Amino acid sequence: MTRDPSSQGVPSLLKDVARARRGGSPAPCWPEVTTVTRIVVEGPPEAPLSCAAAFDDERKMPLELLDIDAEPARIAMAVLDGFTRGAVVFPCGPVWAVIAAPSRAGADALDRAKARRPDKRYGVLVADRTGLADLPLRGAVHPALRAGLAAPSSVILRIPVAPPHVQTPALCDGTLQLAPIDGALRAPLAAVQTALASQVEPGIFGASDFAAPLGSSCNVSGDPRGAIVDEEEALGFARARECALFLRGPLAPAVRGSFAIIGLETDGWRLCRAGAGLAEFAAQVTAPRLDDAPAHSAT
Repeated sequence: MTRDPSSQGVPSLLKDVARARRGGSPAPCWPEVTTVTRIVVEGPPEAPLSCAAAFDDERKMPLELLDIDAEPARIAMAVLDGFTRGAVVFPCGPVWAVIAAPSRAGADALDRAKARRPDKRYGVLVADRTGLADLPLRGAVHPALRAGLAAPSSVILRIPVAPPHVQTPALCDGTLQLAPIDGALRAPLAAVQTALASQVEPGIFGASDFAAPLGSSCNVSGDPRGAIVDEEEALGFARARECALFLRGPLAPAVRGSFAIIGLETDGWRLCRAGAGLAEFAAQVTAPRLDDAPAHSAT
C-alpha cells in the first residue's frame, strides 16, 4: 500500500529518504517532488567530489532544479531533501544565497560549497519571525529594536542571544546573524523552519529552541566580486561546488549586491557593513544609531 506522506511527518520522511539513498529501504511517497527535473553535472576532471564524500561516501548526486514559483509545499520538501545531501542555492532578495541544515554537518556542507575555513561562522535565514523578539538576551538589545524584530526587515541583523563565550557554527561570541526572507520564498521557507524545529542540533543556537537554516552569500569565500547576482553564474556555482538543489527565479529588481549588516545593542544600533536595505532600516527604527563598527568586524 502506498504510504500517505501527510501521516509520516517531515522528520520521518527525511529519515526514510536518507535510508533509501543508502539502499536500506524503499523511497517514501513524495508529493509531486518526483517531477522535479534532475540533471547530472560533470565538473572538470580535477574537481573534488567533496560533498559526495561527506555524505556516507555516496557517489556524486545529481543537481536538482526547481522553479521558485512551484507550490510552497513542493519547494519545502525539495529543500529538506536537499539538506540530507548538501547545500541549496536560491535567489535571496538582491543576491543569490546558499543554505544548509542547522547542524555541524550543515556548516560543513557550506564550508565545502564556499571553500571556506571551518572556523568561520554562518548566519541564519528567517522567513517566520514568530518569537524573534524573545531571542535576545535580557537587556542586551534596545527595547525599540527588540520590539521591531517581528516586523519586516531589509537588512541582516546581529543579535546577542547567548553569553560572549559561546561559539558555535551559528554563534560568534554569542551573537547570531539573522537575514530576513520575503517575497516568493517566504511561505516555503517558513514551512522549512517549522519542519526543522525537531532537527536542530542541540546547542547550535545556544540555549534557544530557535530553528532556521544556516546560510551565506552564494560565492566562493574571498572572491573579491562578492555575492553572485547573476542566475547563470549562480547555477555554475551550484554545479561546480556540488550543491544538492538549485531554485530558479528572479532577484529583487530594485537593488543588487549584499545586504547591509546591523548590530543590535543595548543603547541602539551600529552599522557593521554598508549594503542594500540600509536606508530603509534607518528610516524605520527609532532607536539611536551608534558609531559604525570597524570594517574588519563584518564577515
